[in-house]
Amino acid sequence: MNVQEIITNNYACFHIIESSRRAVAELSQIKDKLYYFNRLLVDEKIRNKGYAHKLLQAVVKWANQEKIIILLDINPYGDLNYNQLLKFYFKYGFTIKNKKHRTLIRNAQII
Repeated sequence: MNVQEIITNNYACFHIIESSRRAVAELSQIKDKLYYFNRLLVDEKIRNKGYAHKLLQAVVKWANQEKIIILLDINPYGDLNYNQLLKFYFKYGFTIKNKKHRTLIRNAQII
């Protein structure tokens, strides 16, 4: 399970392709060192096998190396509810930035 990266000036994509199944994490640059976490998507047939964990590890490693701040909004529309997603992202260093809007931030100390 190898994570591949595509990083440009304003976009970062981390993905794993297993046969015809895909897992992907995408981020878009808002400004300078601030990125918005657009999506984390794991194909239904390969869920609960560590793909999301591997992707988040790669995202965190990149963010730490590049001193990137990441914002994300929790939108539970898949298998996990809000509290499950919150717990998941907390494991990777995200904290609550705005509870009302369900926004999380990572590396806020860089600001």
